[in-house]
Amino acid sequence: MHDPQAVRMGWRAGLAARLCAIRDDRLVRNVGWYGLAEFANRFTRLLTTIVLARALMPEDFGIAAIAITTFEIIRVLAQYGIGQAVIRAADHELASLCNTACRASWLVCLMAFALQVAVGAVIAHVTGRPEVFWMIAALAVVFLTLPFGQIHAHLIVRANRLHVLAGIAVVQVAADNLLTAGFALAGFG
Repeated sequence: MHDPQAVRMGWRAGLAARLCAIRDDRLVRNVGWYGLAEFANRFTRLLTTIVLARALMPEDFGIAAIAITTFEIIRVLAQYGIGQAVIRAADHELASLCNTACRASWLVCLMAFALQVAVGAVIAHVTGRPEVFWMIAALAVVFLTLPFGQIHAHLIVRANRLHVLAGIAVVQVAADNLLTAGFALAGFG
């Protein structure tokens, strides 16, 4: 006959061992870091949206939405897939692939910059609001900074150090969102 107390203790010990194994799994930790980063990003974006809705006139809020949406669409187009090649490259071909990827990154980001400026000009002409162009053009400058860090980011993923990338993403996006809210509250429109 089994002792019920011993069965409960054995069950708890088994559950605790399984939970520790899950916690110690690198993939689970990386997914956890990314989940926390995404939550922080969405939370700060929600706060920024609330502040902008309260601080801006409806037309200005619409202009900001157009500028941000334009940037996000072109940013998706600028993610061209070379990172996956860097991540899964064999060790002996990594150096040459990183050089090629760096050149490709510059080319794609310069094209994204030019495309966003052109789209901004079209949107400003169609809407009759020249301030839309300046907002979209200012956001396009981000594309000129991306090539400096993209290969490093791919190498971080390759090394399975996603917690580093998640931390960078939180700081970058949260700072962007909070600065946007701060500028709106300060009256920059």
